[in-house]
Formats: sequence, C-alpha cells, structure tokens
Amino acid sequence: MYNFQKGDHIWVGRGKIKHHAIVISDEQANGLVEIIEYGAFGADGQKKRMIGLGKDAGEVRRRTVYVRGTHERWFHVEYPIDHPSLRQPDQVVQAAFFILQQNLLLPPYHIVHCNCECVARWCKWGSFSSGQADDFYGSLRKHGTESSPKVAAVSPISGLAVWAAGVFAEIRHDKAGSHWGKTQSVLDLQFE
Repeated sequence: MYNFQKGDHIWVGRGKIKHHAIVISDEQANGLVEIIEYGAFGADGQKKRMIGLGKDAGEVRRRTVYVRGTHERWFHVEYPIDHPSLRQPDQVVQAAFFILQQNLLLPPYHIVHCNCECVARWCKWGSFSSGQADDFYGSLRKHGTESSPKVAAVSPISGLAVWAAGVFAEIRHDKAGSHWGKTQSVLDLQFE
C-alpha cells in the first residue's frame, strides 16, 4: 500500500471524472493528509455538480482528507522519476501554496481549460494541462476519423456528422491548448 507524501499529485474518482489535488503533508498513521485543491465548490464545500464553462470563479483551498476511505479512496499519480521538468517535493508544495495565495492568476474554472488537474499538473511538473481533456478530445477525433467512412457508407448524413464531431474535437483541443499555454506562461512568470 502506498503512503502519501508531501508533494504527491493524487486523485479521487467522482463518477466518470477524476478530482485532483496536491498533498502538502506526509500521510499520518490514521490516513489523513493535508491537500491543496482547485475547483468550483458550492456553499456546502462540496464540488458543484456542473459542467463548468468558465462562468464560475474557481476556488483554491486547503483541507484535510481521509485518503483510505471506502467512500472516497484517493490514488497516487505516477510520474517518470527522470522527467526533466518534475519538481522536487518541496518545490511542488511551494507551487501549491503559490497557487493558494495567488489564485487570482487563474482564469475562471472551466472543466477543460482550467480545472483541478491543470493546477495539480502545473504544481507537480510545470505543465498546465489536463490529461482527461486530452483523452476526451483524442477519443472524439479518433472516432470521427476512423468511423466516418464506415458510417458514410451506410448513411452519408450520419457519416458527415461523425466526421464533423472529429473536426470539432480537433478545434476544441487546439483552443484548450491555447488556454493552457497562456495560463502556464502567467504562472511561470510569477512563480519563478
């Protein structure tokens, strides 16, 4: 069983989406760790059940979580140890506290452009991006390019729709990458 340590990037499943955070204290014997996380939270402190299209200000917060629960079990995100951009644990924690104190540098919360995974990845290895968004758009692109000729053979209109979904995914992914790059530049400039 993995013991969480300060500087770890961790996640917990929330339906089909993962919620990400950075550990800022070593795991205690009782399974508690302190984390810094980003999200769009409701008045009750729970993550909002929403799509998040850039209309809600995100909130960076510090809290203690039980990582060994049966209801909410957290997992460690693996990074290649020899990755040149991987920050040391103290640097990861420093980046997380920077985000906590300078949260106005972040754009409004958006499920693709600025979410909890983007923030955690930036803290851990300096890349403001979302693997979940990459996977989603990649799946749409692949489905659109591989399936549209087959579908078009049966129904030209449906084939065109599937192809258009692939093109849409490519455009949206490029837009997300542009947002990620702008935010990363702002954070890098202020943090370094």
